[in-house]
Amino acid sequence: MSIKVAAWNLKNGLGDETRSGQIVEEIKKLDADIVVLPEASQEEDLQDVVDELRQEFTENNGYVVDDGYMVGAALYEDKDRRLDRHGMIVLNRLFIGSCVVEESLGDRNGMYVETSDPDTSTPFTFHAFGVHFDDRSEASRLQQAQATDFFLRRFDGTPRIIAGDFNSMPRQAIRSGVGRVARLLPARYPTTERPHISPIKRGANVLHRFGAMASGGTLQMLEAVGFEDADPDHQPTWPNAHPRFQLDHIMVSGEAHAFPFQVHDRSDGLSDHRAISATIET
Repeated sequence: MSIKVAAWNLKNGLGDETRSGQIVEEIKKLDADIVVLPEASQEEDLQDVVDELRQEFTENNGYVVDDGYMVGAALYEDKDRRLDRHGMIVLNRLFIGSCVVEESLGDRNGMYVETSDPDTSTPFTFHAFGVHFDDRSEASRLQQAQATDFFLRRFDGTPRIIAGDFNSMPRQAIRSGVGRVARLLPARYPTTERPHISPIKRGANVLHRFGAMASGGTLQMLEAVGFEDADPDHQPTWPNAHPRFQLDHIMVSGEAHAFPFQVHDRSDGLSDHRAISATIET
């Protein structure tokens, strides 16, 4: 059995009427069975976006109709981002025996997808998690990755997939070297709590956070518990115009194999990230 999984950080694009129509068309072109959309919209737009997607993709009472999608959404619930909260959306078009539900990862939420088809000649079940790990702290990213693994560990022995914006770079990638140097910069300045800080200090904070992403700790933790990056070449996904760093990933457990992997380049102007996809063989 094979399925196609895609992920695309939208930089709140589905809540922006100047971009949303084009984004929906690009999602259709991805032609993926499961689509993880981190930062799909801001909190105040999320319910309207979900309603519009359900209409667009022909969802009827929780059942998939024709080539439509089930649509699930979750707010991140970051306790220190009350004025700047985002929502994630996950689309799933696989089988009637599916679910898309919100799950807590501690101080941020993710989206869990379960799909099973017991009526085929070879019955199977697989489990996927859509994530957007915190961009500000390696400690937070590790906590969220550990919570994701803890949730999926109960399904050990079946194919498991984690997809989305990890805000973490593979340490072995050459492109991460610049980020690791940035980590040596002096103290961090929490811009969400001190908006009055100077542009220089704000820039230092961003560079320091970027350096922490390049440490590779979050990806190494997931690899240590049995997940593999679907892209062994670690192709860059950000920034969109001239990608230099791989922040977006699809990781699979040992019970599944991913090929081929693709970074899509047709989304100029729609987001600061490029979409990714992989076909998962189970």
